[in-house]
Amino acid sequence: MLSEKQIYRLVMLYCRPIVFISGLSTLAGAGTLLMVGSKTFLSALYIVTLLKVLVVAVSVVLLKLMAREREYYFYINIGQHPRKLLKMALCFDAFIYFTVCLFIFVLRYVFKF
Repeated sequence: MLSEKQIYRLVMLYCRPIVFISGLSTLAGAGTLLMVGSKTFLSALYIVTLLKVLVVAVSVVLLKLMAREREYYFYINIGQHPRKLLKMALCFDAFIYFTVCLFIFVLRYVFKF
């Protein structure tokens, strides 16, 4: 049985391109949300979120198209299905994105930053 740390390493091994691209899009979205004015914050949040979803969807499709069959069976033989690893990476990315957006929202409207 694999430990939690080994499972997270497998997630990073299998989904490294997705995590990298979605991390860059999270940074770009956070930068955009920091630069817009207070009146246009919510509309910018909506647009940035749609673009983030689009970028992640395209990167998942590209990962699926470029994955080799040997890699797919490697993860299955270890006992971790690639779909499970992908879901874990996407959930982690969504958690980070919403945490960053919530932090920026609190900075904007609570502390008037």
